[in-house]
Amino acid sequence: MYRIVLGIFICSAVLGCTQHNPKPAGPQDIRFAVDTSLVGPAFSDTALGVSFAPPKGWKALSKNTLEAAQRAAAERSKGVTGKGRLGQPELLYAWSHPSSGSVVTIASFAGFDTNDSSMTMQEFESFFRASTPNAEIKSALFSAKGFKVHQLRVIDDQRVNFKMVFSSVRLKKPIQFDFAVPRGSFPLMIRTIESVAGSVEVYQSTAPFN
Repeated sequence: MYRIVLGIFICSAVLGCTQHNPKPAGPQDIRFAVDTSLVGPAFSDTALGVSFAPPKGWKALSKNTLEAAQRAAAERSKGVTGKGRLGQPELLYAWSHPSSGSVVTIASFAGFDTNDSSMTMQEFESFFRASTPNAEIKSALFSAKGFKVHQLRVIDDQRVNFKMVFSSVRLKKPIQFDFAVPRGSFPLMIRTIESVAGSVEVYQSTAPFN
């Protein structure tokens, strides 16, 4: 549980620095609507084997800010007990939208259970239900562009949080996207969220993964 909670704290740490659903028989295939005017040029992380387009016009957070956020997330998750998992989320990138207070963070998550994600997602749900008892929480599992996407949506009085973990046999590690948007700004930001999520691709390289 320590590493699950660390993954949850990462997005909130970046902000500080600047009804369980039945598991479906099989993931439904969906298509994200991508508005290219809302995202910048695609960025490739060759080490992870993935590419994606960050939100256009958002401010990239510095390496020092990311490191501080990672430390803050680890500090806040100390003392949490429960089932541990190998590896922990590693914060790689983050962008902020200062005028709305929105943030997107991207982390690799080697410890995410891709074989039985229901267990991992239940731990996410349990944490949010305990910490935000009045929130609306929904989980989903679907496929998109060859990825299995494990999604959790949490809506409370202040904020809408989307957690999307992309996994694939072609990726070295699952990739976790966290979108945190003030509730009042959500109607304006949903197309950006969908466009960023829809831009995720397996990086095309002739070199085999190690």
